[in-house]
Amino acid sequence: MRIRGGKNRGRELRALKSDHIRPPLERVRQTIFAILAERAEGANVLDLFAGTGSLGLEALSRGARRVLFVDNSAQSVRALKGNIAACRMEAQTAVMMMSAFQIFNSRRLHDAGPYDIIFADPPYPLLDMPRGLGRFLRLLDRLVEEGLLAPDGRVVARCRPGVMRLEELQQLESVRAEQVGDTEVFFLKRKTRAQ
Repeated sequence: MRIRGGKNRGRELRALKSDHIRPPLERVRQTIFAILAERAEGANVLDLFAGTGSLGLEALSRGARRVLFVDNSAQSVRALKGNIAACRMEAQTAVMMMSAFQIFNSRRLHDAGPYDIIFADPPYPLLDMPRGLGRFLRLLDRLVEEGLLAPDGRVVARCRPGVMRLEELQQLESVRAEQVGDTEVFFLKRKTRAQ
């Protein structure tokens, strides 16, 4: 797994082998950043369900100002910190080991926001659980309700094709969706409210 663009292009990242960890393939990351384009430049980024950090580190390589990584797995966080060090990006990053569903109680996370780009890339098995998708959609809405998404910010959510139920989102709407292999990526923004 390598960074695809920017100042760290070609840098190899450590990946973990697990049924629960599915880092975005290089072509998925390439698609995401082709769409985000100049949005990454100077962006304040929140990487939820960060895993080994490939999305956030790609954003930094392409000019993001800062990334806050959140993941609840000690194994992932160890690999993530190793990847940050290998990319020499310690000064531009912070790592929080906690569940993405508990972030709203974190003063540190609120103080570092709002975020121009929020990556929400949950493990696929979470979305297969009976209440998993509902919890995830509520999490996405709360990002807006809690003021964590910048006014013109984007949430980039990744899941298996056919899983997402956009109609259940109260605060966000899709700007664009792309399918790459067995992955569907949604680019979400704040809903436009009628005047």
